[in-house]
This record gives sequence, C-alpha cells and structure tokens, in this order.
Amino acid sequence: MDTHLVVVVLALLAAAAAAAAAEAKMSADYYSKTCPRADRIIADVLAQKQISNPTTAAGVLRLFFHDCFVGGCDASVLVASTAAARSERDADVNLSLPGDAFDALARAKAALEVECPGVVSCADLLAVAARDLVTMTGGPYYPLRLGRKDGLSSSPSAPDAEIPHANLTVPRLVAVFAAKGFTVQDLVALSGAHTLGFSHCKEFAARIYKFARGGDVDPTMNPAFAKRLQDACRDYRRDPTIAAFNDVMTPGRFDNMYFVNLRRGLGLLATDQELYGDARTRPHVERYAANETAFFADFARAAQRLSHHGVKNGANGESSLLLKPFVLIPSAPRRRHHHLSLPTPPHRRLPSSSSSSSSRHASPASSSFAVTRAARELFDGSADRPPGGVGRGGARRREYRVGQGEAPPAAAAAVAVRGVAPYVVPAAAVLALSFVIWRVVQNLLPGKTKDQSSGESTPSGIMWSFAAGSNLSTSTSFNAEKESRKNLNKFYKEIRTLKNVNMAGRQFGDEGLFFLAESLAYNKSAEEVDFSGNGITAVGIEAFDGILQINTALKSLNLSGNAIGDEGAKCLSDILVENVGIQKLLLNSTNIGDEGAKAISDMLKKNKTIRTLQLSNNTIEYSGFASIAEALLENNVLRSLFVNGNYGGPLGASSLAKGILGNKTLRELHLHGNGFGNEGVRALMSALSAHKGKITVLDIGNNNITSEGSLHVAEFIKRTKSLLWLSLYMNDISDEGAEKVADALKQNKTISTVDLGGNNIHSKGVSAIAETLKDNSVVTTLELSYNPIGPEGVKALCDVLKFNGKIQTLKLGWCQIGVSGAEFVADCLKYNTTLSTLDLRANGLGDDGAICLARSFKIINESLTSLDLGFNEIRDDGAFALAQALKANEDLAVTSLNLANNFFTKFGQVALSEARDHVYEMSEKEIDIFF
Repeated sequence: MDTHLVVVVLALLAAAAAAAAAEAKMSADYYSKTCPRADRIIADVLAQKQISNPTTAAGVLRLFFHDCFVGGCDASVLVASTAAARSERDADVNLSLPGDAFDALARAKAALEVECPGVVSCADLLAVAARDLVTMTGGPYYPLRLGRKDGLSSSPSAPDAEIPHANLTVPRLVAVFAAKGFTVQDLVALSGAHTLGFSHCKEFAARIYKFARGGDVDPTMNPAFAKRLQDACRDYRRDPTIAAFNDVMTPGRFDNMYFVNLRRGLGLLATDQELYGDARTRPHVERYAANETAFFADFARAAQRLSHHGVKNGANGESSLLLKPFVLIPSAPRRRHHHLSLPTPPHRRLPSSSSSSSSRHASPASSSFAVTRAARELFDGSADRPPGGVGRGGARRREYRVGQGEAPPAAAAAVAVRGVAPYVVPAAAVLALSFVIWRVVQNLLPGKTKDQSSGESTPSGIMWSFAAGSNLSTSTSFNAEKESRKNLNKFYKEIRTLKNVNMAGRQFGDEGLFFLAESLAYNKSAEEVDFSGNGITAVGIEAFDGILQINTALKSLNLSGNAIGDEGAKCLSDILVENVGIQKLLLNSTNIGDEGAKAISDMLKKNKTIRTLQLSNNTIEYSGFASIAEALLENNVLRSLFVNGNYGGPLGASSLAKGILGNKTLRELHLHGNGFGNEGVRALMSALSAHKGKITVLDIGNNNITSEGSLHVAEFIKRTKSLLWLSLYMNDISDEGAEKVADALKQNKTISTVDLGGNNIHSKGVSAIAETLKDNSVVTTLELSYNPIGPEGVKALCDVLKFNGKIQTLKLGWCQIGVSGAEFVADCLKYNTTLSTLDLRANGLGDDGAICLARSFKIINESLTSLDLGFNEIRDDGAFALAQALKANEDLAVTSLNLANNFFTKFGQVALSEARDHVYEMSEKEIDIFF
C-alpha cells in the first residue's frame, strides 16, 4: 500500500479518535461546580443585547456556523488578526461577520470572567449563545453537552474553502455537508436558520437582473416579488448597504415561514430557492412548511450535531481564548495584564459589515431599536437573582413564602446599555425596503376570514413583521416570568384545590417551585401536574423532597423543558424511590445525560408505580441506554418508554435489546431519532422477535435504516402477534425495503397502522404495498407522505383501493402525484367505501386537480369525512369547483376540508364560505373549511 495513503488514513483515524475522546468528556452539567450560574449569566446578557439590537440572534447564529464548519467548534472564528498573524476573520467569506454578534459574545464573556475567571471556554459560550438566541426569538430549545476547548490556531485560508457560498448548487451543497458528516435533512433543517437575517442586494442581483439562464429574472422567483426587488436594489452598486430580509414575512422570528416562502417563490438567495426545486431536498422543505414542530425537532437535532462537530480536548485546545494576545474577547478587569480593548478592524467601517456578504448563511437584518425602561428594569433588577443558600425542602419554602408576603423589592437602578456597534444597516433604509417588499407580499397573502365565534375578521395567513423583533416582548417569556412571580400566592391557593394543575411556561424558576411545591402536600385530589418550561434547575427539584414521598394522589408529573440535568435527575430519583402514586413521569428536554439516566434506571428497579416514562430529546448515549436496559430486566410495571431524540447509536440499541428480551410488561417503545442504523435495528428486531411480552407500539423512525435494515424489520413483522402500530418514518428503506415490508404484512394479522413516510419509496415500492392491501383486512391507516411515488404510484394504490382493503386513513402528502394523480384519486373515491381521512397536501394539484376531485364529490360517498388539500397552489377556479360540488351534493359526508396555504383571493374564499353556509341551511350539517 502507498506509504502516503497509510499516513493519511492513520491521521484520519487519530483525528476521529481524538474527537470521540473529546466528546466523551463533555456533559450537560460540565460547569455545575466551577461556574453554576453560567447559563443564567449568558442568557441575561444576550437578552439585553437582543432587545437593544434585534440583529443579534441571526448574527450569532452565523458566527456559530462559520466557527463549527471550519475545523470544528473551537471559537477560532473569534480570534482577531494582528500585524504578526492573520486569522479566520480575514477570509473573504468572513469579512462581513456582524459586529453585533462579536459585541454580544464579548459582553457575555466579560460577565463570565467576573463570576468565574478563566473557566467557561469561548467555544462553549458560542454554542450556548446560539441556542439561547434561537429560543429567545421563538425557536426550539435543545440541550447541549458542554466542555469544548478553544482552538490553538486560526487560519485565514480555511473558511473560503470550507464554508458553502451563496452560489452553490444543491448537489454541491449536499456534497459539502456530507463531507462534514451531515445528511440532506440536516442541510435543509440548518438552512431554516435563514428565517432570521437579511442579505445584501449583490447576493441575489444575478436572480433579478439579466438572469444568466435566459430572461431577465430567475423563473423560480415570484414575478411581482422580483419586480419590487429590482426597484429596491436599483442603486445597489453605488450603495452596497441596501439589503432585504431573508424571510420577508416574519424576519425577526424563528419559525417555519422561510420554508413557506420557498413554496411561494419568495426565496431570496438562489441556494435557498433551489432547495425547493431539487428532488432530494424538496420533500423536507414541504414537510417543514406544513409542520413547524417537525422543523423545530429536526433543526434542534442538527444544531446539536453541529455543536459537537470537531470539538477539541485538553491536548489540542485550551480552556479560554482570553489568554491569547490577539483575541477579540476581553477578559475581566481584575486581570488587567490580559485586558484588551475591542478592536475595530478597518473592513468593518461600512454598514455592510453586519450583513451577509458572501456566505450562504446570511446575517441579520440590522436596524436601531431603543431599549425601554421596563426592559432595562426587568433585566437589571435584583428580583431576578436567586437568594443565597441552597437548603432542602421546607427551609427554602418558608424563606420564599416570607418573601412573597412582602411587597416586591424595588428594582435596582437601570444600567444604561452601552453604545451599540456602529456596523448596522441604517434604520431608514431597512424600513424603506421593508415597506417596498411589504407592498409585494401584501398582494400574495390570503385575505381575511370570518371568526365565527367573534364575528370579527382575522388574518388567515401569516402577517408581515415590519422589523426584526423577537419573542422578548411584554407578552413573552421574560415578562411572563416577572408576572408569574407576582401571582405565586394566587397559584399557591389554586394548586391546593385543582385536580389538573397546568402551570406550563410560567417561568417561576427554582424559588417559585419551592414556594408552590408545598401546596401539593395539602392537595389530596391533584392527579396531573404540569410544571414544564419553568426555568427549574437541579436546585429546584429539592422542593419535592418530603412532598412526593407522602403524596399518593398525584398520578402524572411533567417537568419537561426544565434544565435539571443529571444532578436534578439524581435528586428526583432519590425522592421517587419512596413514591407510590406517580404513574406517568415526563422528563423530555431536560439536559439529562448518561449519569441521570443511570439514576432514573436505579429508581425504576425499586419503584412499583411508574407506567410511562418519557426521556426524549436529552443527551443519553450508549451507557445511559445500557442502564435503562438493566432496569427493564428488574422492572415489571413500566408500560411505555419514550427515548426519542437521544444518542443511542448501534451500541445503545444492542444494550436496550437485552433489556427488552427479559421484560414482559412493556407495551410501547418510542425510539425515534437515535441513529441506530442497520446493525442496531438488527439487534433490536432480534430481541423483539424472541420477546415474550406484548409490544403494541413501536417507533423506530429517523434511525438511518436502509433496505438492509428493513429485512430485519420485516422478519419481526412476520413473527409478532401483538404489534398494532409501526413507524419507520424518515428512514431510507427505498423500494426494496418497501417490498420486504409489504411481503411481511401479508403474513401479519395485527398491525393496523403503518407509517412509511419519508423513505424514498417510488411507484415500484408502492405497487408492492398495494398488492398486499388486496388481501389485508387489518391495516386501516397508511402513511406514505414525503415519498416520490408520482402518478404511477398513486394509480397502483387507487386501483386496489377502489374495491379492496380496509384503509380508513390514507396520507399522501408531498408525493408528487400532480393533476394526473388527482384524477386517479377522484376515480377511486367514486367506488371506495372505507376511506374516511385523505391527506393530499403539497402535490401540485392546482386548479385542474381540485376540479377533478370536485367532480367526485358529486357522487355520493358516505365514508370520506376529512380531506386535506393544503399547499396545492389551488386558485379561485379550483375553489369555485369545490364550492359548487358541496352545494350540489347535500348528502356528502365531508365535515372537514382543509384548503390552507393555497392562492385564493376573496372571491374564492367567499364562494367556499357560501357553500358551507348553504350546506348548513339545507341539511343543518356543519362543514369546517380552512383557508
């Protein structure tokens, strides 16, 4: 073998081993002893910065991506150049990195240095800051493992070679992301970060002026939108600061509107819009456009993976970049020999420095916003600071009750927020451009619908957001926290008497929990308590000590969305060992890792009442799965186990398989998104096949299962005598795997629900499934969405369903069936007598497809009650046809018709509303029509 090749292979193996070793040392509570208030300090600084400069969130997200994508997450992008050494920031792709983002991190680092000098690495700070700002602007919260070390080098040549540019094609983007270990789904999910930020006109000028592929404008861009952009950007060569929001609908909120815009031709960058045009990425775009929850879940998972990319350990990193003489981040004043002023590089003089200049991952829309006095008081007031002492149980509760009996302490004098970075787009320019773009978007949006309950007109679509804001308004989390503190006495009284206590998202924190928990000791009727999303940490869990041991009425406890970590899990487990009432325990998204999973598992060995345990979206890895498996061998009461979205991997699946094999009580297994792969699934299916219990629900979606792994799933399907519900959602079993599953279903007599969505199944695979349905009278729900089955696939399915099968719910969203596919469906509906729910979203049906389906409505169909035609580009002609069909057939069984996210004007909406009213007048039957 070539010696050079051997050296390269060994180097790659060494790098992989080093990365694995680095990740092994990371944990969610890495700073619990050395800097316990780190999370709160970072969040407080970022909140102030985001309120004063709404550009901050997108800017920090861009820094995070640029850092992790080049050499791993090591904060090397924060290193500033000197006369002696150039850094990553000198790369062309990084010249426009936003000043507000650097400033936010500098402030957070300075605050951390005052609290715990030299402890928190800049790499961890950047990862946490990106996550927190996503959450603050309305996006998902996701747990992070900490312990990254800062890099020892920063090269100006690497970024331009590794960071994807704005002009890359989708195949090239896929290749770039794949080289870093990311999937197509990761690519699309991470691209959703463009829901924040803006791009300069030069980044999309080629799409609106003399388009290279013929014509003046990119044909994939909405013509009216392109025309207004041409007008707005006409002087972009003379004034390079002119820019447009990436998401013209809700530019300051992290949501799924970016994907909705792509369907409407409102994508700004060419690479964004091409995500909708490429067959590999379009199904993900469609899914996220229709389902924000799915986008949030996939983005969170992809961002977690990105945050762990190429992390450094002690050998090739250091704990804090502030020790470097040429770094941007200043240290605390107490360490003057290292204190540095914030440099102002020459290339950041222009407003364009806070924008997206050449990177595909664009930066935020910038403008100036005043910080209100109320906001400053909220973040600077002493009321937010936890009282000293940790204490256990009653002592802390008494302390907090006394505090609640007094008048609220006066807020500390508000500290003026320091001057914002000068590198922002002038507010007048942003507002002017916003107004121009709004005039376009206003014409593209649906009109208003009548709220039947109030009689008032309410918007039926997403409304324009004038400026980049956040969810840090008076109605959101921080003011909710302030408000809930004032009302704790009221909550305390309510909890004493209520049967179902729902206090989710009140943000009362640890101190509030100590005050409220005592009321549970007096409430002998409360059966369900929801304390999710309240800022509770491990300290707050101690409030349950002495309470849950004696409470026998409580049946369900939800602590999801609270960062209790491993220490909180240990404390809670110690308490629940003696509890004899709780049957359902929800600990999703709580930063629990392997140690916390072990503590919970040890508790399960002794607890005799918990029947449902939810541990989804945590950071549990192989050893945590092994601990859960050990508990399953001894526990004989647990019925439902949820560990979706963790890091089990093949080894975790193999360990879990051993526990399942020896357990006879489990009924539901939810294992979605654990990266089991074919090997892990092989072990799991082998155990389930030999299992003596009665598993009824199995979710193994999004586990990197291919056609090879589907063979093992098929063998289990043949053998099981108890399974009712099976999900293989978002794997990649393809036609070959679909054929194996279809063949296995011929021998199965129990499974009623099959989810094969997002598995790259074409017409060949669907034809095999259709053949199985001829003789299968058990399957009643079939999910095939996000598979490119096309017209031929739906024809094969409809030919069978006309007269065979017992399918009641059929989901064919995002299946590329087109108008011809709609004709096959319409013909099927004339004869089928079992189908009650049909999902045909996002299939490009248009008016012609809607007219075909409307004809089938004129034939009496006594079974179909729900039809979903959202995202199908249906216009008024289609609306008129559907309205006429509803009027013509008063015996139609349909009670729900979803037409949301189509292109109706007020005329189409009025026609549908009149048809609904006509049906009610003639038959007193109500039809819910959504548009």
